[in-house]
Amino acid sequence: MGRKSAATAKKEPKVESMDVEERNVLLMHEERVINTYDDASDVPRARKEGKFDVKELCKDVKVEIIGEVDDGLTLEFDLVHVEAPIANALRRVLIAEVPSMAIEKVYLYQNTSVIQDEVLCHRLGLLPLHVDCREFDWPKEKIVGINEQGVDCEEVPTPDPNVHLVFAINVSCTKNMKATAAASEPSELYHDSSVYSRAFQWMPIGDQKERFAANPPRMVHEDILVAKLRPGQQIEALVHCVKGIGRDHAKFSPVATASYRQVIFEI
Repeated sequence: MGRKSAATAKKEPKVESMDVEERNVLLMHEERVINTYDDASDVPRARKEGKFDVKELCKDVKVEIIGEVDDGLTLEFDLVHVEAPIANALRRVLIAEVPSMAIEKVYLYQNTSVIQDEVLCHRLGLLPLHVDCREFDWPKEKIVGINEQGVDCEEVPTPDPNVHLVFAINVSCTKNMKATAAASEPSELYHDSSVYSRAFQWMPIGDQKERFAANPPRMVHEDILVAKLRPGQQIEALVHCVKGIGRDHAKFSPVATASYRQVIFEI
């Protein structure tokens, strides 16, 4: 193996002896790929009078939309004339730095389902919200914590229209008295046996009703299963949503996943 590697190394051209065009080409060998990064493409082009200039770098960058799903939840695009580290930085920004709204505080009045309170609150926090976070300010005050008696809060704090979104949910499961004798499915035997994200109702505060009249805040999907109930069980809660970024918590990440791949053109 050692002799084979040495022989291969002799055939590989040195990067220093290549011209600019050769440096922009990936060299694929039997056991490895060389020249995956070239220092003559991005950074030198972005230097102006010896200083790095972002505007110079962006002049040659092109974004070409390749595909977009009709529901607006999937987007594929080509990023041309950039190195892989820059594409990876963009991917990390999409995941951790782009703000969005998410459920931050759950004020649980009633939960007689089989799901524990902590698990239910965690599930609610991960529900994606359809709302423009640019209409809201960053939360400045610290969230109310647990007091000496172990109580999270004795009363619901007054929400700020410029900071909070408020949703309410109140679902109770009851028997379907009109169910046929042959019915066996829970959806036929009971009313509201499954709690979906569409059960959340937006509660406008302040001037939010006028501000969001054209596009009311709501869940991204209405068919997300939250919990399952049986007769006599109930879930009642009030939730406050705030603005945040994925670096603080994954629930604020606006993308389910963001990935990139390097496209190689054969010459």
